[in-house]
Formats: sequence, C-alpha cells, structure tokens
Amino acid sequence: MNKIRGVSKVIAIVLAIVMLVAGIGIGLVASPYLAGAGISPAAGGLSGEIPIGALLPLSGPLAAFGENDKTVI
Repeated sequence: MNKIRGVSKVIAIVLAIVMLVAGIGIGLVASPYLAGAGISPAAGGLSGEIPIGALLPLSGPLAAFGENDKTVI
C-alpha cells in the first residue's frame, strides 16, 4: 500500500520564505495607496451636554454586581 508523504522540511521552509518576501513586496507596493486613507480631523468641537448611561443588571443572579455598579456611577 502506498503511503502519502507530506511536504519535506526544506520545501516548507523555502515556501515560507517565498511567501514572506511576496508579502513584504505587496506591502511595499500597496503602502503609497493606503497612506492617504487616514482619518481626517473633525470640523468642529462638541457643544452641549452628552448624556452617558449604562445598562446594569439590577435583578436576577447578577443583581449584587449591578447594585455595586449603580453606586459607583
């Protein structure tokens, strides 16, 4: 019966190096196109109040934790 053999260590190492070099090359080629895709700053600042809330477990098995969180907030 024929045994199915896997890839030898040498071939696996060579393939890993080739893929690494290809990835670096693709990154170098794509970087000028992706460099301009940054986040632009906001036009103006925030004004007024912003309400902040939290959903707390005030009943059930986690009620003790919810009460502690409610006290802190």
